Amino acid sequence: MKLAIVDQVPESPKSSYTCEYFAEEDFKEEPPVLPPHLSITVFSSGNVDGEPSGIAPPHYSTVNHVYIDTAAHQNPEARKCVCLGITHRFRNKYVSMVLYKPKL
Repeated sequence: MKLAIVDQVPESPKSSYTCEYFAEEDFKEEPPVLPPHLSITVFSSGNVDGEPSGIAPPHYSTVNHVYIDTAAHQNPEARKCVCLGITHRFRNKYVSMVLYKPKL
């Protein structure tokens, strides 16, 4: 019975790699559409039962995703800063962070 040596990994064939440059038609395609469940974030949802401090728990698919403020693309005054947001889960709690960075 032969044993496999862990340090020796079989090489991938050289023919599987190419050095082709992008063509113009590669850039004409539209980027993929954002899945609908990622468009609803903790930051865009309303309060729970009218409580000012109560926010609904985020959808599990939106946790650990970085979001950028899209209003900056619509309002010229909002282009002065970039807003990033992310939500992490720690045990049964959710922690949301927002980062505001001024554009120089």
